[in-house]
Amino acid sequence: SLSVVMIAAGWCGPCRVEAALMEEFLVQRYAPNDVRVIVVIIQNNDYEAADLAFCEGWQTQYGLSNPVLIDPVQVTQRYFPAGSLPATVIVDSSGVIVHREYGVSMELNTVRAELDRLLGL
Repeated sequence: SLSVVMIAAGWCGPCRVEAALMEEFLVQRYAPNDVRVIVVIIQNNDYEAADLAFCEGWQTQYGLSNPVLIDPVQVTQRYFPAGSLPATVIVDSSGVIVHREYGVSMELNTVRAELDRLLGL
């Protein structure tokens, strides 16, 4: 199985674009292929540590059925060097990062292309 981990912040416009596309283009599309999508939010709209209320609001606002977590101390910082958000990593069943990208593409097509390649679709 594969996991897609997307690291985002409330103040990040491209992160919001990605969040609006995520349910349709990633979560629902790849659920039959045992692909998990996890969002990690590091900061709210005011550049402060995200709390659970902000996290729940994000999930509701974008209609996300996948887990949305918070990282208030930015443990995930190593996965978005120089603050490049949104950051997306695909992790294989062994816990190895097999794909990494920054920014958002139209309809998440770069992430989807890599998932299709990894899944042999």
